[in-house]
Amino acid sequence: MKTTTILTMMLLTVITLMTAGASKAMSAITVSDQGRICGRISEFITGQLLALASVELFSSIDSTLVVGTLTNNKGEFSFSMLKPGDYFLVVRMEGFAALQVQSVTVRKDNVKVELSEIQLSRTPRKSAKNQPAKHVTYVRSNW
Repeated sequence: MKTTTILTMMLLTVITLMTAGASKAMSAITVSDQGRICGRISEFITGQLLALASVELFSSIDSTLVVGTLTNNKGEFSFSMLKPGDYFLVVRMEGFAALQVQSVTVRKDNVKVELSEIQLSRTPRKSAKNQPAKHVTYVRSNW
């Protein structure tokens, strides 16, 4: 009986320690500690919000792509679950000049970064009469 009581006490102690350790580990990685970057994309002259603009987030340390998204119908984008660190954005849309936004920093004490409105400039259209004729190459396929 004494052996059973001692084994039970030891088992309960181990379970309690394991639960406390798991709880501490889980509290160290919470959603509230993860960063968020959000903003809006618009056209420079008219201010029109741009839907379906490509927004890519890169690490400033090694220029690796972290994540990418498209803007919604209100020109808004958001990245979440980001580790604290330095990032930069590249914004692209057909008919507009690509734009790089430098120095976007997510810190533990400031996990939500709201960027000011990012404005893209239209690229000038080339005149069709100054364009050389396009050569079309046909490839034969054996299906």
